[in-house]
Amino acid sequence: MKYHHLVLLCCAFVAISWPRPAAAEIKVNIYTNLHADPEVVHYSAKNTIELNCNTTESEGDITWEKGGKLVTEVSDLKDRVVIKGHNNNTLTLKDLKENDVGNYTCVLTIGSARYQDSVALATASSAKWGVRVTKNTNVVEGEKLTLKCEVRGDLTLQWWYRNTTSGDNYTQLPGKEERVRLVPYYDEDRKVNVTDGELKIDEVNMGDRGEYICIGESEDGQRFNMTSAVRIKDKYAALWPFLGICAEVFVLCAIIFIYEKKRNKTELEESDTDQSPDQKNTPDHGKESNLRHRQ
Repeated sequence: MKYHHLVLLCCAFVAISWPRPAAAEIKVNIYTNLHADPEVVHYSAKNTIELNCNTTESEGDITWEKGGKLVTEVSDLKDRVVIKGHNNNTLTLKDLKENDVGNYTCVLTIGSARYQDSVALATASSAKWGVRVTKNTNVVEGEKLTLKCEVRGDLTLQWWYRNTTSGDNYTQLPGKEERVRLVPYYDEDRKVNVTDGELKIDEVNMGDRGEYICIGESEDGQRFNMTSAVRIKDKYAALWPFLGICAEVFVLCAIIFIYEKKRNKTELEESDTDQSPDQKNTPDHGKESNLRHRQ
């Protein structure tokens, strides 16, 4: 073997065996044209936003994820996402919607190692809620209760209940009762079915009053919750005021009847006492009338 061949072989061996930079030296940063390494980027609906991923390592593959899932596999983003640039380092989101909020991650994969950076997209109102239910709900005893949990983003839902009267701990629904069910509903805006999005309770009773909580959790661990206070009305509640009015009318009529009866009795007694005592007690009074008839 020639000398220069031996030198090349040694150099190749050194290059292969030379330790790679430590993981801490490989950095991944997301930036936009307005922000450098932002934690949160706010956007308006219908607009377009571009995220760029900068890495200190030229090797490896770059992928983009939302909530732990490849953006190309998120149904809500279908036909609205474009990945381009060197090694797919640029992500463009078009025609943004309010439910596009969430964490977007640039992932650099080198062998079995992953290096990543994330940015949260948010709207002005998205920070207020990820799930939403009616704060106060009133239902009549014996009727059906339906609570709907509106969802922003791709969330897994759970329902919990606590009886505020007895002070029990929270229990997860639907539980063992057949009359308590979790059913999906169709989200018209996102064009998807929301699994366990509606809580239905048949023939509610007084024991169903309390707090109902809808909890939504994203794949990257973010949790959102909102509580609905449910009040159960007595099914005869509307009847009690009517019966009360009837009772008042009955008592009033009874009072008037008793008063009139006593007044008539008093008038009869007074009419008897109105006759003159001289006419009633003089014995000649009857005789004079007989004499007139004879004449």
